[in-house]
Amino acid sequence: MSFEEHDQKALLYQPPPSSTQAAIPVVYVDGNQAAARVNNHPYANHGNGNAGANGMTRNLSSASSPGGQENNPNVRRSSSGVLRSRYADHPNCDVCGLAFDVTKRRHQCRACGRFICGNCSPLLLLVPEGEQIEGAKGYDPSIPQRACLHCAPRLRPLQEALVAQHAKANAETAPHEARSRLHVPFSPTLEKECTNAADIIGNFFRRDSGSSGDRSIPIGMLEKAHGLAIMTIVKVGFLLVGKVGTGIVVSRLPDGSWSAPSAIGTVGLGGGFEIGGEIVEVVIILGSPAAVQVFHSPQVNLGAGLDIAVGPYGRSATAAAAVSSSGLNGNYSYSISKGLYAGISLQGSVIATRNDLNRKFYGQDLEASALLSGSVGQPIAAKPLYEGLDHAMRGIQEHKEVLAEMSRMMGPCSNCNCQVFVAHAHQVWNKKCKTCNHVH
Repeated sequence: MSFEEHDQKALLYQPPPSSTQAAIPVVYVDGNQAAARVNNHPYANHGNGNAGANGMTRNLSSASSPGGQENNPNVRRSSSGVLRSRYADHPNCDVCGLAFDVTKRRHQCRACGRFICGNCSPLLLLVPEGEQIEGAKGYDPSIPQRACLHCAPRLRPLQEALVAQHAKANAETAPHEARSRLHVPFSPTLEKECTNAADIIGNFFRRDSGSSGDRSIPIGMLEKAHGLAIMTIVKVGFLLVGKVGTGIVVSRLPDGSWSAPSAIGTVGLGGGFEIGGEIVEVVIILGSPAAVQVFHSPQVNLGAGLDIAVGPYGRSATAAAAVSSSGLNGNYSYSISKGLYAGISLQGSVIATRNDLNRKFYGQDLEASALLSGSVGQPIAAKPLYEGLDHAMRGIQEHKEVLAEMSRMMGPCSNCNCQVFVAHAHQVWNKKCKTCNHVH
């Protein structure tokens, strides 16, 4: 967003007084005030420093009449021959008179049909079905549309009801069976990212791995994770290796549940004696609240903004999980490619929030911080994701039940007065009692 757009948006909108999050967390000012402020913007004063709301009305009236913009002295003309040809039918903004060019693209309000610039349409809003202009390109009642400053005050009060009725996040989904599939490392919808994540979780946490044995990701890691980033990444190159992929990130809330998902994408470059390519499924275990907090930002630099190590296995993994009772001593990445565990390095990669997917899924603009902090409830359409996470968490409970059964079978210690055998939760290879250090 440019500085001009930011200033214009700051003038037009202010945060709601209530702490309860609305469908769109902004409040519009009166339409006449908005019109006056647009005319006071530097872009609206084209040779007439005193132009106000009346001047804008004259501009709109002349623009809507045949040849109006060509005969209006208050509008700026595009100086580029190529763009003059492209925008010849309507070269200026209907609200502020700004001339469209390569940096100031022309948009159209989906509610009234006005041609507008980005400054005069700083937000996207849901437009009720049947009220869109005829032939609106890309219109979908569940996806926020471009709206001008004149239509926005009318559409604003309708947003909460429209989100509840049309948002894809509230739609029921077909039953999904998590299993191994070949995923394309780019998904156009957040619904697809959630089903992909459910499959990936199933690949890493399968019941047939044995609840008391080693899993691809040790159960202690999952139990103490404060968040998960789940992605499908394609790695291809010759000496210089490129990595690109998409996925989601979720956080564990204080009550133990999982937050609403936020869409993410990653890109990175690396070196090495590699030829060809492969598709890799990646799970990043976020070991602390601070690591989750990093994903509240629009962009994360792995290595500089967030330290990640290749996830340990076996005894090293259980030792890492046992360091703290409330979290992990780091952030770990696990990857799998064609059924084999790979060691893809994510250092130097960039992970960014995919705001377009979040907007299309939730029906409104929501920051990643709102999604990951629990301000937004679990969406119905992400049910496959939560089922996959619950399935994996049940494996942890099964493991604890195995340890309890082992304690019951071992009985009291024959070497001391220890009555109950206490197994090592993390040192699964240790057959001695954790209390008395004897073999019962």
